[in-house]
Amino acid sequence: MQNVKINDLESGDKGFNIKVKVLKKTTDRVVTIKKTGMQNRVANFVVADDTGQLNLTVWGVEIDKIPIDKTISIQKSYVSEFNGRLSLNIGKYSEWKASKDEITIKDTPKSPEPMVKSHVKICSAPAKKKGINLDKVKVLEISNIRSVKVKRDGSEHEVADALLGDDTGCIKCSLWDEDIRKIKEDMILRIFNAYISEFRNIPQLNLSRFSKYEILEPEDLEVDLENNLSLKEKAQT
Repeated sequence: MQNVKINDLESGDKGFNIKVKVLKKTTDRVVTIKKTGMQNRVANFVVADDTGQLNLTVWGVEIDKIPIDKTISIQKSYVSEFNGRLSLNIGKYSEWKASKDEITIKDTPKSPEPMVKSHVKICSAPAKKKGINLDKVKVLEISNIRSVKVKRDGSEHEVADALLGDDTGCIKCSLWDEDIRKIKEDMILRIFNAYISEFRNIPQLNLSRFSKYEILEPEDLEVDLENNLSLKEKAQT
């Protein structure tokens, strides 16, 4: 697979190969994964090629292996997004190695402008897609708060159903743990890097650990309550 360049990347891209030069490490911290309650170490590096520079996020034991001022090749990388800024990632299924061919950076590459895919309306969000950004959705109701056990690690969590809406329609969204306490009915949200899944042909919006949201100033947002994408009757039409 051919390597891509930094300026070709967009939110939600995954499974690509890229070659970059590691310029420096900027952060190194321990975080708590909200869905599992487990702690893990995460660090950010600044990397560059001849088209620009970008943050690189690395987890766990791989952090201390990343060489500074050296070129590395990453296979099966992916792009996440926070506050409109993209981040390259070495994830669970990624592989990387030191490159024999060094990238020469003649000038200090500029950080790319926020490369956010356009915000979409609820009814134009593509099903079974990741990297979806929604602008100004209203929290219409939060219901069905329940406890669930994750099969992968046996951890227990709270999950609730939130109905979100804009002027094109409504969709159900699952909220986990602390998000249930942060997000309240009648709030206006801007959502980054969500994804839509389907169960029995019924679409549902999901927030992963790479998703982010902003709580906006209250406003009288027009909502189409009749066009609920997550109703079984609607999904089957």
